[in-house]
Amino acid sequence: MRALGFLIMIFLWKAVYVQSGDIAGFTFTELLTYFLLVELFRHFLSVSTYEDIQEGVREGKIASFLILPLNTVYMYFSRNISKNLITMFFFVLPVAGLIMFTDIFVGPASWAALLLSLAMVVLALFISMFIYTLFGAIAFWTVETGNIIWAFNFIVMFFAGKMIPVQFLPEVIQNVMQYTPFVALFNLPASIYLGKLTQAELIIQFGVQFAWAVVLYMVLMFVWQRGIKRLELVGG
Repeated sequence: MRALGFLIMIFLWKAVYVQSGDIAGFTFTELLTYFLLVELFRHFLSVSTYEDIQEGVREGKIASFLILPLNTVYMYFSRNISKNLITMFFFVLPVAGLIMFTDIFVGPASWAALLLSLAMVVLALFISMFIYTLFGAIAFWTVETGNIIWAFNFIVMFFAGKMIPVQFLPEVIQNVMQYTPFVALFNLPASIYLGKLTQAELIIQFGVQFAWAVVLYMVLMFVWQRGIKRLELVGG
């Protein structure tokens, strides 16, 4: 079904591009490559820690993890990363083949762009894990966090460049979104790969996203410790 949806999207955008050679600096092949990369990133950036934590709190399983001589959050992180690496392995080779052996998609703007794009993907993974694990930690108080996750996923779908590149949005929205952690999840890695950022913009964006990663980690640790204490107080 996702493959069919991708094909439909290609035909829709092709009709749009008939009227213009490029949109917001993206050629048709660059836009298709952008969406192909987003699909690849979607698998690598998938986070299930909030579901694991929610289930652990609801069913009491988390208690068995808390007695272990290690930070439970790191255990959830390691489990999530291992699953993502296995899943992504099955997508990297097909995507690389599509880029290398077809003229529908384009390669990276340069080797530096490829490496920087990969670096941003790794940073985005930590940002994504910190955010979703933070939502999971809310389960210490509410148990059910499904509605919060649904609302956040909607925001990510639109403002992180999952549906369309952020560059296609009004300039005022772009100016706001470039300072949020959302753009790191899809738009920034794909845009870096395609060479859409200047050197100055790269420095700023890596600085902004690294700062977000640090802040989100600190907030997560604070909320997590408060949640553990609450769980102990109520006899969890």
